[in-house]
Amino acid sequence: MTSTIDIDLPIASEGKALASNAPPLTLSVKRTNGACNSNIELYLGDTLISSNDLLPKIKAIRETRSDADSVVYLRGDKDVCYTDMMKLLGNIRTAGFKANIVIVPEGGS
Repeated sequence: MTSTIDIDLPIASEGKALASNAPPLTLSVKRTNGACNSNIELYLGDTLISSNDLLPKIKAIRETRSDADSVVYLRGDKDVCYTDMMKLLGNIRTAGFKANIVIVPEGGS
């Protein structure tokens, strides 16, 4: 899976690689500065999107996808606050998607 949004992903010791030919729907989260719940940038694919527009946009996308394509891959900077990530996971689930959090395996990239 590739994206042009530069995210500093956290390292994890477990997980499995994705094996799919179809491009997945990704939501990337960058912390720009400030405290939790303040300054993050959201990218749906490679497009900057406001947090207010996220839920309606992914609901509309979900209506066009099959059950086999019902996963959003959430990529977040390692410095993004836990509460921000949980809110985004909630939005993804509310829209009818399943969510996978993207990590970098230990010793890998």
